[in-house]
Amino acid sequence: MNSVVDLQERIRQLTDAATAYGRKLQEREAELLQARIEIATVVPENERLRAERGVFQQRALDLENHNQLLTESATEMARRLQDQDAELVQARIEIATVAPENERLRAEHAVFRQRALDLEDHNRLLTESATEMARRLQHQDAELMQARIKQNETENELRRMQEAARHVQGPHQIPKPHTLVHAGMRDVEPRFKNIAEMCMPYTESSVESLYALYKSVEYIVAAKIPGDLVISGVGRGGDCVLVAATLLAFHDDTRRIFMFDTFEVVSHRDSANDSDPDSPKCVSVAELQLRLCRAGYPLDKLVFVKGFVEETAGLEHPVKDVALLHLNIDLYRSTLRMLESFYPCLADGGVLVLDDYGHCAGQHDAATAYFKAIREPALFNRIDYGCRVSVKRRTDRRLADQAL
Repeated sequence: MNSVVDLQERIRQLTDAATAYGRKLQEREAELLQARIEIATVVPENERLRAERGVFQQRALDLENHNQLLTESATEMARRLQDQDAELVQARIEIATVAPENERLRAEHAVFRQRALDLEDHNRLLTESATEMARRLQHQDAELMQARIKQNETENELRRMQEAARHVQGPHQIPKPHTLVHAGMRDVEPRFKNIAEMCMPYTESSVESLYALYKSVEYIVAAKIPGDLVISGVGRGGDCVLVAATLLAFHDDTRRIFMFDTFEVVSHRDSANDSDPDSPKCVSVAELQLRLCRAGYPLDKLVFVKGFVEETAGLEHPVKDVALLHLNIDLYRSTLRMLESFYPCLADGGVLVLDDYGHCAGQHDAATAYFKAIREPALFNRIDYGCRVSVKRRTDRRLADQAL
């Protein structure tokens, strides 16, 4: 009897278990059906996303190609702009050269037209001419009065600067005059005025010293003095721009221009003779190269020698003949080293420009010591209070004097 009961209990448990397994099986089948529905829904979305991914990859590739084309176009435009800047500078130089001839032709045209007028208009023309002359005279009187007022203001300002300088400066430390107008130089060539206006923003030199440098370059070209040009102490590059533009104005672009400088701000003194307290203003090699390129001078003729001239002047340089030696440095050792290295290379009739001779004791004393040591008298022509210009004598004459 107990066995039957146990068997019935076992059958009931198995039935309950089978029922539970059947219920779970139905739930799993329902879940499996739901999963299949979801998979059927996700598959098209997955395919669509894959297709869009391919489209986006193609668009990214197209954009990269377009960006490369834009970069190449911008580079080409920059090069063309640089070429056009150089052509514009050359055109301005040519215009400045042609302008005096045009003025002369216009004046002759006016004379011929006036001669062709009828005699009946003679009195009327004389009257109009007298009226115009009176008006111009009145206008010039007003301009002269204004110029005198400005001159008085400038002189007063200069006196104040000199008075202030006396309290803080020693010998050879008078501030350099610098003006944007050609005061007292009404007779200079229009060509120089155009070139000076080009370099004025980048120089502290006076108009007088700029004009002396311009005439020095004109002289070495006209006299066919052989050799390159050596500039030590480029500052902000204005003197270099003037030299390059003047060479081009006189159709000489075959000479090399050697520029010695640290091309960075340096403030130090190497002896008690160096007395310029002004903070130096320097231009980088890249900036100076850009300014000279805009002036139109060939880049392969520009040589930039970076470093202290006490060290770089003594190195091997491809300079055999020098037509112009321009020293715009205030240090004693720097000036002496440049003279020792390059004055022997200066051609007979070559020009030596000492821009700080009267401004800095360092340059003054170095030049005096050098020429005394080589026993060669030199005439330093005074251009302004700071600048001096000298022309080297013939070799045979110097040797004869030294033999005596």
